[in-house]
Amino acid sequence: MIKDVGAGPRACPGCKLFKVKTRPKTSFLRLFMLLTVLFAFLAPGALLAYEPLPPMPAIYYGIVKDANGQNVPLGTVKAYIEGNLRGEVSFSNGIYGQLEPPHENSLVVNGQQSDLGKPVTFKVTIGSKEYSAVANPSPVIFTSGVDARVDLTINITYNSLQGKVWLEKVKTGDPEPGTPGPYHSGTKVSLKQGENIIGSVVTANDGAYTFVNLPDGTYKLVFERAGWSKVISQDVVLSAGQSKTMPDLTLLIGDMNQDTYINVSDLLWMAQYIGQNPNTVPGAKIADVNRDGYVNVSDLLRVAVNIGKKPQI
Repeated sequence: MIKDVGAGPRACPGCKLFKVKTRPKTSFLRLFMLLTVLFAFLAPGALLAYEPLPPMPAIYYGIVKDANGQNVPLGTVKAYIEGNLRGEVSFSNGIYGQLEPPHENSLVVNGQQSDLGKPVTFKVTIGSKEYSAVANPSPVIFTSGVDARVDLTINITYNSLQGKVWLEKVKTGDPEPGTPGPYHSGTKVSLKQGENIIGSVVTANDGAYTFVNLPDGTYKLVFERAGWSKVISQDVVLSAGQSKTMPDLTLLIGDMNQDTYINVSDLLWMAQYIGQNPNTVPGAKIADVNRDGYVNVSDLLRVAVNIGKKPQI
């Protein structure tokens, strides 16, 4: 805005007219109105609550050992912050997560803002029992986005399980069950916990099998031998340093399809090999149950004796 100062040309014809620049009053008004609106929104009660973003998960992986330095076969690692479960992961062969990058299947700990800077404690669950774990390094502090190896040690008492498995006498000259000899060797015995196979052994001449260093828990034994009864045991519960000996088991000839039953299906399976050479055809070698070098009706009749029979342990 330009403003004239003076009486004007008519009042002072000989005077020079000079002009003074002034700031527009509307600029101050607009600034005042803008500040007023801002303060209105920021006034108590109108300020929107600020929610901080949750911290990034912490990633842990490592080895789970017992007090003797042996890897713990199977279990679950759990992470707690102030007693609250923040993550868990199953493990096998004593390793949880992947020790090398990219550390897949590791323990993911999802903490809250209030958990930052607080200790993370670990427990290991084996079967129905939970063990407190000592971490290395220690202490483990929850930090957003950390990626670290943490080995765990638990004080655990082990159990053992053993027994003997024999074969029935099929023909003259075969040893009776309970009499050691090569005839009774070669049966595969597997130990399962849930759907996981803990370990497998093959019997020697005395039919013996043994499993050691077993944590407390519930197990099953599986007995397998081509052409013989496939047997799955009842649940076996072990605890408190127990050494359990199972009853002797005698397998029967005839479970050709390994479905744990001996029935007509097994005879039909054998019939397809009639007339074939057991020395050159693997299936015929199994079907030649009397081991006379031929697959014929005599073999089917020997298996027919066991139809409907099912060994149990």
